[in-house]
Formats: sequence, C-alpha cells, structure tokens
Amino acid sequence: RVLFRSFTGGAFNGNGAGTVTNVTINVSQGVSTGNIVLQSSNYNHTTNPSDSYTIVNGINRVPSGGGGSNINRYSRGHNLVVINPASNDVISVMTYDTYGSGSAILTNALNALPSGSFVAITSFDATALSQATRDVLNNSYGGTLTNTWSASRVSHIFVGVKNGNQPAVEIVNSAGYPSGISTQTVYYKTTTLITSTGGGGRGGNG
Repeated sequence: RVLFRSFTGGAFNGNGAGTVTNVTINVSQGVSTGNIVLQSSNYNHTTNPSDSYTIVNGINRVPSGGGGSNINRYSRGHNLVVINPASNDVISVMTYDTYGSGSAILTNALNALPSGSFVAITSFDATALSQATRDVLNNSYGGTLTNTWSASRVSHIFVGVKNGNQPAVEIVNSAGYPSGISTQTVYYKTTTLITSTGGGGRGGNG
C-alpha cells in the first residue's frame, strides 16, 4: 500500500491555505522502474521558461518545435509528455496554448491516447482548463479534483494513467497563491504509479 498526495492551492476557496488529499492504494511489491520530476510556473512569479520542466529518468523532455526563443523550451499553456512506463520511452512531447486557444486541444489529445498511456502534464505562464477537460482528466485518468478556470495565470501539474483505475497526482496553484511554482516527483513501476513526493510549491521570485 502506498500514499499519494494531491494538493490544491487555496486561492480557489479564497483562504490561501490550500488542501492536501491523501489516497492509499494497493500496488505490487518491487522497486520503481522510473521517475518523473515536474515543475510548473506562471508569469506572476517567473518569466523564465526553464522554470517549467518535465524530467523523465534524468532527462529534461521539452518540445523540439516552435521558433525563436521557444525552440527546446516550454511555451505558454499546458505541456503534455506521454511515456511508455514499461520501456521508459518517451512517446511524445507536445505544447498546447490553452490560454490563447482554450483547453479543447488538450482534451482532444488526451481522448486520442490509448488505454494504459502514462501522461505527465505541466504548465508555463498561463493556462485554461474547461469542464470538458476536467471530465477527461477525472473520468479517464484518475483525477479527483474539481478545479476549472478560464484563461489566467494558473500553474498545473497532473500525472495519471489512462483507464488505469488508480488516483492521479495533481497540483493546481492560482496566480494569487503565495507559491506560483509547483513541484512534484512521481515514481512508477510498469503501468502503476508507486509513490509521489512534493505537492507544495516554492516561493515566488522576488
């Protein structure tokens, strides 16, 4: 049995305190086959794209497309990394400008993935998350939070397995929350999330 922690910034309920939800699930015995270190940020706390990243087994996975300063950097919106946990291969790395175009593009990408897909989502600058995207995260990827938001500086982390019948790991920090940069480490074994550490964010840049 292992412990998951899901954290939500308290700015959504107006008290700035945040909440932590603990979920215990059963997994097979054994050491992890891999790990993911994630960090998300928003423009209220940093304008450096390098402050958002998804490091899979020690390698920073960033989109290779784009142009100008966006080459090999995260761009505004949500960043989706798809992993094969059995082989530790990264299948794809994509950025979706959910702030400028809405989160339907992210919803479509998540819907298109086959069962068993292991996804790691981070964000940079500003994002949006519709009810339709929330429904996919919760119904197909094990999400348990209910937060949705229109285009704004909200940082977001999500790690889950499609139709994996296990709770996802998720952090939502609004622009007004004292720590706009969120970090999380997730360990996994085959298609099972084993454990996670983190859940809070560090203080904003001065």
